[in-house]
Amino acid sequence: MLGSKIPLNESKRLEMLTQFEIIDSDFEESYDQIVELASKICQTPIALISLIDEKRQWFKAKVGLEVRETPRELAFCGYAVYESSSLIVQDTWLDDRFKSHPLVLGDPKIRFYAGFPIQAENGVTLGTVCAIDRVPRELSTDQLRALEILANQVESLLQLRIASLKIKKYLQELEEAALLKTKFFSLISHDLRSPFNGLLGFSSLLKEGAASMSSEAIALMANDIHSTASEAYALLNNLLEWSMLERGLIQPEYVEIELGATIRKTEILYRDLLAQKKIKFTVDPKSFLGLMKTDERMLETILRNLISNAIKFTPCEGRIDCSVIRTNQAYTIEVRDSGVGMSQEKVAKIFSSFAISSTVGTAGERGSGLGLNICHQFIERLNGKIAIESEIGKGTVFRVEIPA
Repeated sequence: MLGSKIPLNESKRLEMLTQFEIIDSDFEESYDQIVELASKICQTPIALISLIDEKRQWFKAKVGLEVRETPRELAFCGYAVYESSSLIVQDTWLDDRFKSHPLVLGDPKIRFYAGFPIQAENGVTLGTVCAIDRVPRELSTDQLRALEILANQVESLLQLRIASLKIKKYLQELEEAALLKTKFFSLISHDLRSPFNGLLGFSSLLKEGAASMSSEAIALMANDIHSTASEAYALLNNLLEWSMLERGLIQPEYVEIELGATIRKTEILYRDLLAQKKIKFTVDPKSFLGLMKTDERMLETILRNLISNAIKFTPCEGRIDCSVIRTNQAYTIEVRDSGVGMSQEKVAKIFSSFAISSTVGTAGERGSGLGLNICHQFIERLNGKIAIESEIGKGTVFRVEIPA
């Protein structure tokens, strides 16, 4: 049957039909009124707004028909979709294309059909507005023109639908952005207050009691001040990078770097924290693999966040192992820890914007909750990908793959 033939623009047609989000939607008064008008104007017992998807003829609105859909290969509407033009059949019994058609010989016993195409952009035909009768008939020029106008009205309704969907999506994004911003600033204000309170407390003790304190006590307090200041700096740094990402101000700048040296540089940055928690940090010697072309700042941020996250959630006397595997296609960086691990549910949500939360580490460490989110965004900008393996009580592995 011609109705089952596939138009040349079928993939585009189905893509546009999907964009309208109309297939399997509820009945709507504006569409119902169009088929009611079509039935009255053409004086036919049946009128339909028929849309053709991959396998079905589906009716957005209908008068005089019980079913909501039929197989695509039986659709009279399929002719209009295939040929992108109107279809008028005054008597199906006299038309070789239809005289043995199942919908002519059986219910609804179609003898007359008039359908005008519903077209989207660039003449892509999605379906028809059609009038159907069980007896032969002929429509006047005015009736045919009215049916064409009604098809045009459906096209207008579909364009309004697209506009409405875009507005709805935009409002949803605004609402999500507002919620995220509220959550984010609440988190930042809470987590920044903690280290600054610590700095103020330590500096106040030094100011008032330094003269009577031993050099050992002053050294210990200086170490606490340094750790707290480092924590505050990391929070502010994450805040700055997140802000720049949100405004689209960070784009990759590719240069050649020594990956092994970059890993070692990051280790040195966290040497004091590693020593405080007596964590053994190892780097596979094979990770010193010569030059890698990438964005140095982004890679350093990725490594910094992965390693600091591993330190945070690894208990005292644990271990963190870092390695790199190079192939012709990619560098795979692996950071493995013996930490507290995560549930699979948390792993699935960890990179979501709305999963941003500050979780206290094994030694009471705090963070902004932004680090892994920033890490994920940088990896995407480098056309890479990240995978996580984790088990509660047994540790976590972060595996980053960046194209060579």
